[in-house]
Amino acid sequence: MQGIVREQRAGSFGAFWTKLKFAEVKPRRRPHRRGVSLRYCLKTDLGRREHGRSMKKLSVSIVGNGSIGMMAAILLKKEAPNCDVTIFGRPGRDYSASTAAGAMANVYAELEAAPASQLLGEHRLFEAGIKGSEGWRKFLESSGGENVITAEDTLLVLKKDAYDFERKNYAAVAEKVIEDRIGSIEASQAIEYFTGSRHLLYESVLRIRGEFAVDTERLFVHLDKLCDELGIRQSGELVSALDPASTSIETESGEWVKSDFVVVAAGANTASLFPAESPIMSMYQGVGTALLVESPPPGTAIPKEVIRTVNRGGAQCGVHLVPRGQNGLYIGAGNTVTSVGVPQVRFETIRYLHSTAEREFFGQESAYHFSGSVKLGLRPRSLDGYPLIGPLKSAPTVFVASGTNRVGLTWAPRIASAVVDWVTKQRADGTFEGWGPDRSPLSYANAEEALDFFTESRVGAAFEHGLVENKSESLSRKRKEIRQAGLALLNRLPSGLNEPIPHPDNWAVLADNVK
Repeated sequence: MQGIVREQRAGSFGAFWTKLKFAEVKPRRRPHRRGVSLRYCLKTDLGRREHGRSMKKLSVSIVGNGSIGMMAAILLKKEAPNCDVTIFGRPGRDYSASTAAGAMANVYAELEAAPASQLLGEHRLFEAGIKGSEGWRKFLESSGGENVITAEDTLLVLKKDAYDFERKNYAAVAEKVIEDRIGSIEASQAIEYFTGSRHLLYESVLRIRGEFAVDTERLFVHLDKLCDELGIRQSGELVSALDPASTSIETESGEWVKSDFVVVAAGANTASLFPAESPIMSMYQGVGTALLVESPPPGTAIPKEVIRTVNRGGAQCGVHLVPRGQNGLYIGAGNTVTSVGVPQVRFETIRYLHSTAEREFFGQESAYHFSGSVKLGLRPRSLDGYPLIGPLKSAPTVFVASGTNRVGLTWAPRIASAVVDWVTKQRADGTFEGWGPDRSPLSYANAEEALDFFTESRVGAAFEHGLVENKSESLSRKRKEIRQAGLALLNRLPSGLNEPIPHPDNWAVLADNVK
C-alpha cells in the first residue's frame, strides 16, 4: 500500500500526531432557529434580540484562555491598543493542556529519529519551536515575568539498558545539539540530583543550554495581570458553538456574540465548536497525565534543571522532572490518545511515573513520602498530526490556532504574532503555511515505514512498562506480535482512510471510531 506524501513530515517534534477522517465526536449544533439563519438575524439589527438571543458587537473574540489565547490577546492589545479584545474561558482552566504541562520550552529535546521522507516536516516543526521559545524569552523579559522561569537548562539522560527506539531518538537529539553548539555531553556522576549511586544507571547525559521551563501557575497569574492592565476583558464563560459565516459565537449562557474577528484556540475542543458542515479537520485528544509533588520530604534533591528522557515509546512515553516554585516538583508525563470528551485517569501511567522517578532518580526513601496532585491536560491533536493554524478559507475572519499537541505552550508567542499580523495587516504568516485548519490531510511516509515505527515504538513502551524482558528472543516475539496488531489496525480502516497513511500513534483510536 502506497501512501500519498503531500508534505514531508517530522518523525516528531514534541509529538505531532496524525492523520485522516474517522467518525469524530459530533460538533455542536449549527445556530439556526425557526428557519431563519443567524447570519440574517445579525445583518438585520445587531442591537435587537433575535429569537430570544441577545447580540453584542465586539472587535476580537478569543475562544480559549490557555497560553495561545492569552498571548494572542496580550500581543494584539499591545499592537493595537484601540482594539476591543475579549477572552472566553473559565478561570480554572480545567483540563487545559497549558496548565497541566511540564511547561518546558523544549525544542531540541523533543526531536525524534525520523524516516528520510519526514525530515522536511521535522525541520519546519523544529523552526516553529525555536521561534516560539525565543518569543517567550523576549516577552517575559519585557513584561517583568522572569520570575516564572524555574529552570534554565535541560539535562537529557540515556540509561544503560535503554531499548533501541530510545537510543535512536537520543542520538538524533545529541547530533543536532552538538552540531548547533548549544550543549555538551556530561559525566553522569557529576549530576548531583542522582541519589546515591544512581548515576551508574546512565550511559550518557546531554546538557542542552537554554531549554528552560516555567511554573505555569505563576505564568498564568502574570498573564492574567497583564490582561487586567491592558483592559482585556475575560468573560469567564465557555463557548458552546461558533458560526463562521457571521463571525459569531454562542456562550454557555446562550448569548450570541458577534465580532469582527474570532480566534479559536480552544484546544482539543476546537473542532467540536464548528458546524457539522464546516471543512475544519476533525480532532481528538491526547490525555496527558502528570504528578505534581507539592512538598517533597526533607533531603530530596530537587533539580535546578529540567531532567528528562527522550520519547521512550509510542505516544510520547517518557519521564520529565521539572522544578516548580517553592521546592515543588513536576513528574510527567504519560499520554493516552482518545476521542474528545471528559478524560479518565490511567492508573498505569501514575504507577509508571512514580516507580520510574523512584527507581531512576530519587530512591525509595524519598519517593515513599511523595504527595500532591494528579494533573490531567487535553492535548489538541489533528487527524494528520500537523498543527491547525491559520484563517479558514471559507471564512477568513475566523483564525484557528490548535492541533499543536504538547508543544502549544512553547509555540504560543509565535502563534500569537501570527494572529496580530492577521488582524492588523490581513497578512498570513509563512511559518504555518500549508497547515491551515481546512486543508487536506497529509501522510506519514508509507505503509512499511509506518509499520516499522508502530512496531518499534510499542515494543519500546512494552519494555518500559515491564511487559517484555530485555532478551533477544522475548523482544523478537513481541516485535512480531505488535507488527501483526499494527497491520490489523491499519486494515480495519475503510478504503480511503488508510491513504494518506495516518500516523501510527493514532491507528487505534482511528480504527475504534470509524463507522
